[in-house]
Parts: sequence; C-alpha cells; structure tokens
Amino acid sequence: MKKRVLIISKWYPTRNYSSAGIFVRRHALAALPYSDVAVLHAESDSSVKGWKIEESVSTYEGLPEYIYFYAKEITGIPSLDKALKFIQYFRCISRGFRRMTRELGVFDLVHATVLLRTGLFAYFLKLTKGIPYIITEHWTGYLSPAPGKSDHRPSGFRKWCLKRVIRAASCICPASDDLGQAMRSLGLNNRYQTIHNVVDTSFFSPLPGNRNAGKISLVTVAMMLDEHKNISGILRVLARLKNEGIDFEHRFIGRGSDQKKFISLSQYLGLENQVVFDGQQPAEIVAEAMRNADAFVLFSHYENLPCVIIEAFASGIPVIATDVGGIREMITNSKLGELISSNDEEQLYNAIKKVISRKGAYDKSYISAYAESQFGMDVIGKKLGGVYEL
Repeated sequence: MKKRVLIISKWYPTRNYSSAGIFVRRHALAALPYSDVAVLHAESDSSVKGWKIEESVSTYEGLPEYIYFYAKEITGIPSLDKALKFIQYFRCISRGFRRMTRELGVFDLVHATVLLRTGLFAYFLKLTKGIPYIITEHWTGYLSPAPGKSDHRPSGFRKWCLKRVIRAASCICPASDDLGQAMRSLGLNNRYQTIHNVVDTSFFSPLPGNRNAGKISLVTVAMMLDEHKNISGILRVLARLKNEGIDFEHRFIGRGSDQKKFISLSQYLGLENQVVFDGQQPAEIVAEAMRNADAFVLFSHYENLPCVIIEAFASGIPVIATDVGGIREMITNSKLGELISSNDEEQLYNAIKKVISRKGAYDKSYISAYAESQFGMDVIGKKLGGVYEL
C-alpha cells in the first residue's frame, strides 16, 4: 500500500510566480507513481487584504495542490507586518492541513521542502500527531559566500531552530552533495541522502536531425540578477567574440531587477544584433530555445544544482558553467560541456571558442541519455519513494 505523503514547500508555482519552485512540483510528480503525494503551500499576495485568506485547490497532472494566499501588507508598518505575516503563514498551513486530512485522509509522512517555516510545522506535527518527516533543501544560503559576496549562512536563533528541526527529521535530502556538505559543516547533523533535481525528458528533448549549420546559437536561462548570475561578465565576453568577427546569437531568458542594466550594457558594447533579452517565458518557449541552441551558458557566482543545466542536457546540448555549488556533480566529463572558474572571463571566452570550434561534434544522443539516466522522472521518483519508506 502506498504511503500518503504531504509535501509542504516554501517555494511553489502559483498565480504570482509561475516558475517559482518548479523543481518541487517536478519532484512531487516524479514521486506520484510510488506514493500518494499532495502539496501544501502558502505565500503572501499583494491582492489579498487584511486578515483574509484565499485558497486555491486544484489537481495538476494527478497531483493535488492546495495553495493559500495571505496579505503582503496588513498594517503598513514593516516590522509589525513581518510578525503578523508569520502568524498568517501558519494560519494558512494549519487550515490547509486540516482540509487535506479531511479530504485526502491521514498522512503517513510529511516532506518539508526548503526550511525554516515548513520544517517548524513538520516538527509541530511530529510532536502533536506523531507524523514523521523528511526534509529536502535547495537554499544556497548554507554555502560559503563567493569572494566579495554577502554571507547568508544561518546563525543565532535561526541556526538554533534549524539544528532542532533537522535533528528530529528522519532524513535530510539536499539537492546536491555540495549542499549537504555545507549544511553538515554548520553542525546541522543527521542522516543525509542526496536527491537531485529532476527533468521531464518527454518535454525537454533534442532537436530531430542536425542543427542549422549557420551562426552559433547560445542560450542562457537565468534570473536577471548580476550579483548571482554575472550576466554582465557574459556580455563582455560576447563583445570580444563580436569584435573578432564571429557570427553568433545569444538569447537570454528570465526576469529580474537588473534586466534594464543588461540591455543598456549590451547596447553600449554594440551587441544589439547579437543579443536578445526575452524576459520570463513559459516552459514551452524555454524548451524550444534550448533544443535549437548549440550550447547553454551559465556564469554564476554561486549555485546549488540548477534545473536549467539538467534541461539543457535533456535537450542534447553541451553546457558551459562555473565550478560552483553542485555543478561539478553534473558536468562530469568534456562530452557534456566545459567547467570553468567563477568570474574568470578569460576561461569563459576560451570555453565558448572551444564549443564554437566543435559545433556539430557534440553527441546530443549521449548528452540527453545522460540526463535521463541521472535526472529522469523515473530515476528520481524511485529514489524519493525509497526515502519515503525509511
């Protein structure tokens, strides 16, 4: 008999952010054939006023989703609203849990995803109802900061709470070995089992036949935030390539507060005819852009285990990415792409030149098969099912 599992996630796709926490939904869908999974999520929403709570209950590809919304601003006093929103969050989660128990039945296990609030509620359920829980973590704040970057690692009361929540869990499932090591280095000790992000290879798949033999096509799918993704560094390297007369196009997909800055920089560098900023796009457009590209580029200062790299692999294209976080666990050989140092524009330049020189030489069948074998729905679903049975 399948276990009934409640996933409580800090991040999840909603009416406000369609791509937020998409990896959580994919984990849930991957686990669905092996467990009776349902998702509970709550977030603030500027359209909700006062103490009102709005709920949205639906089913996505057989997955029950209970989404709750509470006001982003209640009194207009930031310090007070922060405390009140904390209360509202737990009102939403408690209401959702009661409704889901009535409609779906008693849960055998709670799967808290991205701490800390989700873990506090899971801890409460274990104390009051005896329901065990596991934790999946994706947050990069546990990692040592890159040189010159802010340190977000937990400390003080937050760290004290994390230690107790993590200690009481049945298992901790970071998205990468690197993240797990970072968490343990902070004294967050328990049994760890890495569960990678997942890709739907029926959706992200290689382009049939050969790609266009014309200009080189590059793509980056990322938040438009320079402090994290270092888009300005990519643009400077692209300007060097353009000045050498190399015929290429680079498509940037994603939203973020620095997008206008990047557009201005690309114009200053004379890249108007080579670079396109498409903003946020639906998954169908992202999949099409990847399968039609020659390579994927990610020049981040820090990462965990980016879903976009897995999607690029599933699309059969090589990846150029920085050796940060769990990316080394993904780009394991030169047949899959190039691993370069963070913030090293010379290495990025050489890596792109290498990919250009090998255009058509990368084996898209090998790359996509690697994605399926390591990050496919069935592979990750079985791993999650195994953890649920612990």
